[in-house]
This record gives sequence, structure tokens and C-alpha cells, in this order.
Amino acid sequence: MRKLVLFAFFSALIVAAVPAMASGATLTAGGITLGAGDPIMATSSDLLFTGSSGLSLECATRQVVGTYDGGTTIEIEEGTFTNATGGPCATNNPSVTVHMTPINLPWVLHLNNNDVAEFTGMAFTATFTVGGTSVNHCTFTANNGVTSGTYNTTEPLKITISGANFTGAPVVNCGTAVLNGSFTLSSGGNHIEAH
Repeated sequence: MRKLVLFAFFSALIVAAVPAMASGATLTAGGITLGAGDPIMATSSDLLFTGSSGLSLECATRQVVGTYDGGTTIEIEEGTFTNATGGPCATNNPSVTVHMTPINLPWVLHLNNNDVAEFTGMAFTATFTVGGTSVNHCTFTANNGVTSGTYNTTEPLKITISGANFTGAPVVNCGTAVLNGSFTLSSGGNHIEAH
């Protein structure tokens, strides 16, 4: 019995000595801590969506907006992926453009432990056009419903996505795609920091 009591005592000491893992990050913008309901904008200058056919989207505007929940998640409520004048995205094939539309909104951005970022629900529709005529329509959905990446804890807060896989439907016409690049986050015109 004495051995059991000593084991329980030392086990409790060991558990107490191990620090709790932080749950995500505290976000600030312009020196002010963000709270539930604060607006979030995420913009990218390098996000690249490349299909298994080798066709890559080269959108001039790559932006999503949403709302901070006050904890470790951000709800992404809308997204814009267009050329510089608001039209379809250019591609690496000069004769092909793509109208890219986010679906399944809201997506949820999770700022998890160990600087791991995850988008859940990320999906797009893509209409491919040649010479003004639609030639294919696809729906691309993140594999297993999750797009994983990392985030930094310096200013500005940046989400980096590397090799996120998407499956197109119908698969026979659309194949698969890979997403690479980063989003920089801001609120109220100020860069966001994660602490």
C-alpha cells in the first residue's frame, strides 16, 4: 500500500512539473489584442494553384476575408481570386483563363499548437475558358477536408501552405491540383502579430 501511495505522489509531482502546452496564439494588430468579431483580411502575392495537367493559375488578386472568433480560429467568409481588373485568372497558357470561386464557405482557419495552421472546408469551383468559350468546369476539394500549413510568430502573421493536395470532380476531366504559397494577415489596416 505504501508503494502505491508513493507512486501516486511522484506521478502527481511529475505531471505538475510538465508545463501545459499553449493552445494556439494570441493575436494583436496595431498593438491592440484582437477580440471576437474583429475583421481579418488575408492577402497573397505568391499563391499558386497547379493542376495535374500542368496548368497553373496566376491570379493577380488572392484575398480572403473573415472574422476572428477571439480564440484560435478565424472564419473565412468570402474570397476573391481574379485578374487585376476583377476578371478570370490568367494561367501559364496564354489562351486559357480560369474563373475561380471559393465554395463551402465559411472555411475555418485554425491556429494550432506548434505553429501549425489548418484550413478546414477549403474548396473551389473552376471554370476554364478558351477564347471566351467555357471548355471545362471542375470542383476542387482539399483532400480529407483539411489544408495544412504553418504560421510564424513575428510581424506580419503569415500562413504558409506547401504542397496541399486537392481532388477535382469529375476526376476524369479535372484530375488533381496542388496549392502552394502564403497569406499575410491584417486587421483594420494593421499587420497581425501572433504571440
